[in-house]
Amino acid sequence: MERYFSLKFLGLLLFLVILLVIHEFGHYLAYRALGYKAVIRKSFWAPGIDPKQTIEVSRLEGLIIALGGFVLSTTIVVVPLMLVQYKLWMALMIGSIAGSIADFIWALSMLFRRNITIPGK
Repeated sequence: MERYFSLKFLGLLLFLVILLVIHEFGHYLAYRALGYKAVIRKSFWAPGIDPKQTIEVSRLEGLIIALGGFVLSTTIVVVPLMLVQYKLWMALMIGSIAGSIADFIWALSMLFRRNITIPGK
């Protein structure tokens, strides 16, 4: 039980929360960069970012929105921790990939669809 209250474990939890927040901010920035208004989905079970209204996007725009969270969170959190040789950076990378699996599946599905509609809030 002591290992769960260690500073390493608490630091890892802190970095995971930061990773989640920056991941969702990446989706928000992608929407805004493409000219769409985005809002926070206020759900305890599935927090996230949605467009304000239903939008039609191209494949490239859909990929940018879907992968924006993973790219930003990995670039801002995981890579710097890897460069400073933080011992648990690999656990954060696995958490980042595991948390982005739905985004990866969403991005993959966009490659094979002609019309992409993202439902709004």
